[in-house]
Amino acid sequence: MKDKFREWLSDNLRYILLGVAILIVLVLVFFGVRLLSGVMGNSGKNQTTSNSVKVVTTTPTDTPEATDTPAADTPQATETPVPTEAALTKDSNAELQNLFSNYYTSLGNKDIPALKTMVDNLTEADQAQIENDTYIEGYSDVATYTFDGPTDGTYVVIASYNCKYRDIDTKAPGLNQMYVSTDANGKLVIAGGTVDEAISAYMTDITNREEVKKLITDTQNAYQAALASDEKLSALMASVSQ
Repeated sequence: MKDKFREWLSDNLRYILLGVAILIVLVLVFFGVRLLSGVMGNSGKNQTTSNSVKVVTTTPTDTPEATDTPAADTPQATETPVPTEAALTKDSNAELQNLFSNYYTSLGNKDIPALKTMVDNLTEADQAQIENDTYIEGYSDVATYTFDGPTDGTYVVIASYNCKYRDIDTKAPGLNQMYVSTDANGKLVIAGGTVDEAISAYMTDITNREEVKKLITDTQNAYQAALASDEKLSALMASVSQ
């Protein structure tokens, strides 16, 4: 019996060894796939975690940008005009000074009907922004620097002011550049839409003038000094600009 078994084992040994080898390979392949799958799965999770960063931004809203579209009946400049050289003089135009003084008073009071008489296109989004503002208490010390616009009856105005925030004693200096046109009734109105490229270039040329650059720099320095002097003001500005 043993001799027969030895004879069978001798005849089939190479097949048995081949089967064992195949079994070993299959086991290695199985565990190898499991190992690779685990590594790739962990890598995928790590990548997902590192890329799934939620960024929350808050944009401070001081005043609605009114440096935009002129009224529909305002003549449009077809070429890029060049502003004429003139000294930077504060409150040189009484009518424009009165307009902007009333504008900032109405803005601080959230007086939408009054603002609509001064801005040619006060959108619903602008109105909501003004009405929902909970930071600004009002504006003071409004001054205007006036430049003739690219066409008759138009002006570019740089308005300076001090902004008072609720529960904060120190006022923050600010500047706004705005485009003003004359409507069909001969009334000056602040533009509230999107200006064309020629007007935009004209306004940019004004801000690039040395005396205007100095005004901007002086205002920025005054603003930084205000922040440095009042921790509450500095904290508020930091919180709304994150």
